[in-house]
Amino acid sequence: MGCDANAGEMDRRVAQGLGIPVAEYVDALLKGRVRVERWERGTVVDGVTLLFPRAIFHYQGRWTQLDLGG
Repeated sequence: MGCDANAGEMDRRVAQGLGIPVAEYVDALLKGRVRVERWERGTVVDGVTLLFPRAIFHYQGRWTQLDLGG
């Protein structure tokens, strides 16, 4: 997987989850082509209550999630 000077650890994890190179993810993020959805702590998802906030990243028909905190 490629690296990008603008990428942080979270960017690398999201790019890996989306199955794309880090540089492509960072470029898409900076150009507003990645949609981010945030679910707050306490939200019930498929019968499970989230203990931490969660971000869902959508890009070109793909998505990945990342729990924020913990």
